[in-house]
Amino acid sequence: IHKDDLDRLRKFFNRTLSGEILRDEFRFVTKSGKIKWLEIVEWPVYKDGEVVEVEGVARDISNRKILEEKLQKEKKFIGEIIEAANSLIVGLDEEGKIILFNKKCEEVTGYKREEVLGKNWFEIFVPVDYRRMAIDAFEKTKKEKITCVYPVVSKNGVKTIAWSSTFVERNGRKIIVNIGVDITDLEIAKRRIEKLNEYLRIINKVMRHDILNDLTVIRGIIEISGEGELMKKVARRIDKMVEFIEKIRELETMAFENIRPIAVRDYIEKVAEKYNVELSVEGHCLALADDAFLSVVDNIIRNAIQHGRTCKIDIKIEDKNSFCEVRIADYGKGIPDEIKDKIFDEGFGYGEFKGSGLGLYVAKRIVESYGGEIYVESNVPSGCVFIIKLPKAKKSL
Repeated sequence: IHKDDLDRLRKFFNRTLSGEILRDEFRFVTKSGKIKWLEIVEWPVYKDGEVVEVEGVARDISNRKILEEKLQKEKKFIGEIIEAANSLIVGLDEEGKIILFNKKCEEVTGYKREEVLGKNWFEIFVPVDYRRMAIDAFEKTKKEKITCVYPVVSKNGVKTIAWSSTFVERNGRKIIVNIGVDITDLEIAKRRIEKLNEYLRIINKVMRHDILNDLTVIRGIIEISGEGELMKKVARRIDKMVEFIEKIRELETMAFENIRPIAVRDYIEKVAEKYNVELSVEGHCLALADDAFLSVVDNIIRNAIQHGRTCKIDIKIEDKNSFCEVRIADYGKGIPDEIKDKIFDEGFGYGEFKGSGLGLYVAKRIVESYGGEIYVESNVPSGCVFIIKLPKAKKSL
């Protein structure tokens, strides 16, 4: 007999002598030192109304005890995971009563487990306006795994929770397991961003329509008034302001457009129509981008004409398996090597007619928002080549 079970076995035997029928489990040590578990059932044998001996049976339950120990360890392990999880984990029976409520639930709701176990989840935690929807989701979960979002009432206010729910069966009954993530702060931030975006749209609308219209009128008056040096300087400043407003429009486009498959050649040819210069386009490719790509191409072509003084532009589009490559080559003055690494910096400008310094900066940000890249190389014999790499679209238009 195992030394730790010896005293218990003596008491077990003495109780049987006193007339009880007992069953218990004890550890025994074999000759080799191995521990075996035995289930022992004992009963008293009477003669003339007195207990004269004890009889019993024993069976080896070692394998069962090993399995029970493993199950107990796994149960403990799962319990620790549930308690340590950074998600709400709620278990409901088929009537919606709470049978599992982890530590994260306590943290988010302010309720202790003991306060809510056995109570109806929907009556305590789900606002009346959302209760029907939450119950419908609960009933649907009895058949399939679902995801949904609905608020939960805590002691500190209403929280928005994103739920992933499924069911498990135990002893012939379904248990609905709900795993939730508190997205309250995310929803607040989302609403704040939506509000700010709306303000930005209004501000940009005012700039594009009212201010831009006024600048256009002033520019027209200056052209009529004369060609003096002062007038030319004022005209250049107005052109710079107009360019600046246009860049803001491009940034707005980048913020609100949806990336989708586009035919790169169609977009380039649409921009090319605006310019009176020898321009060729070769190749096709379907890329992931949006309408902001128009401003990227427009900026490069306009710079090549205005700053590079080119009379010719060649554009080549190539399908490179995983991406689309666009090479825009001009034959103008080119870009000095010492500033090639700076031309995409915010506010950087060079040359006699340098602009706001936002054009190529915005172009780079737009391309990078698609997951692409843009850079510049020297052209031979003169000019430069802008290389744009865009993610290739996997499906056709």
